[in-house]
Amino acid sequence: YLSENPPRLLKQDGSFIRGNYRYYSAKTLNVKIPIALIEAWDWGDTSLNKESMGPEGNLKTVQGFTYKKIEEKYQLIFNDDDAGEVADLVGINETEDQIFVDFYHCKYCPSKSEPGGRVEDTYVISGQTSRSVKWVNRGEELFAQLMYRYQTAIEKNFNRVLKGDISSIDLLRRKCRDKELVMGFYIVQPAIKESRISQDQLTVLGTSYTYVKGIAGKDIKVIVSK
Repeated sequence: YLSENPPRLLKQDGSFIRGNYRYYSAKTLNVKIPIALIEAWDWGDTSLNKESMGPEGNLKTVQGFTYKKIEEKYQLIFNDDDAGEVADLVGINETEDQIFVDFYHCKYCPSKSEPGGRVEDTYVISGQTSRSVKWVNRGEELFAQLMYRYQTAIEKNFNRVLKGDISSIDLLRRKCRDKELVMGFYIVQPAIKESRISQDQLTVLGTSYTYVKGIAGKDIKVIVSK
């Protein structure tokens, strides 16, 4: 089976493995994410070692702080945090001709660690962001997935809709057949410190940036700590 269907693995340095062979490309190898795409936030008294706001809506977490930061930017915000998530936060706006969907992938700063230049703080979050590209051109499936996640969570008294109304998501599922779907990708990692960001971190983020750019034609914006 594997001979007929060789696995393809994307490596952090931009190379990829197909079956028994590893391929390198000068165009993708060790590409660093542009510094202009990195934005630093002052996280105040947020508990950076706590990622999820949870059903109780804890705003002193990384996800909770991010939600408050972007709240006014979107008509609808969905909390999809948990196993199998589309993204930790999904921000949605609708215009006459387009539906804008932004994915926010959040990660915490390890306990007893300060924001810095550790490359390991970029691996998981970069992989999650790269995987979310699968929703490009799959608008109906995306909104159906959000509806499913809402229904299974509401049974446990967990309302995933942070802003807006769940009926709007069902309407968007049908509207996206006739409207252009425009996606955006955000990495939120306060474990990275702006003044100490390392070349290794930029390279790992650059791999995800190159992958998303190549498939979706979109930049990745990275939010770090001041």
